[in-house]
Amino acid sequence: MQSILIIWWVSNPAFPKADEMPITLKAVYQVPPTREASEHKVWTGRVESHSYHFTLRQW
Repeated sequence: MQSILIIWWVSNPAFPKADEMPITLKAVYQVPPTREASEHKVWTGRVESHSYHFTLRQW
């Protein structure tokens, strides 16, 4: 499975070999209110994770 990710990975914007790029990653989950959600008592709203800071490195 790992080789498939490497083949299909496209970085945009592209960065040169032996370089690094700082990124911030945050998950957001949002469920809009609908008639069906109300009928079935499904939670609606928005929740966000903390922000995580990483450095992508390519060499």
